[in-house]
Amino acid sequence: MVAVAPIALWIPMPAAFAAVAILTLVAIYGVQLRGAKNRIALLKWGQVATIIGTETLSRGTYYSGTTWSNVYLPVAHGWTVTRQRWSGPSTKTRIRYTLGGYQGELVVRGREYIDGVVVADQRRPARALCRPRSPTTLTARQGATGSANSGHGCSSAWPAGW
Repeated sequence: MVAVAPIALWIPMPAAFAAVAILTLVAIYGVQLRGAKNRIALLKWGQVATIIGTETLSRGTYYSGTTWSNVYLPVAHGWTVTRQRWSGPSTKTRIRYTLGGYQGELVVRGREYIDGVVVADQRRPARALCRPRSPTTLTARQGATGSANSGHGCSSAWPAGW
């Protein structure tokens, strides 16, 4: 029913369809580039934050909330992330972290948070990302404690090129 009104507009004015399609693509690419900019900034300026606590905000059940059925959802144990097929309730978890005296919190959705790494921007500690939510392969750099680094050369350029 949502598409009926635009179709009724596009039949007499086909140029409106082209304009709306172009604006939609621009909006989609704008959101993607903004997310890529934040992820790349975390690769460059990110440091491992100290987790001070977690709290489960909500958990879906069979009758209420969101449940997943046979999907690949990431779960992290430290720097290692596994993506195995999983069915079960969706969980919303608040993670409290500190970085350089700043105390922040991050809300993650999907599988239950266990012990993934939180990487925060040392310039703007409010910008943070939990390890399973990163689309790139991150590993700890040898000899550098508390910093994020791309696992191989191509993975840091992948979000911008996607």
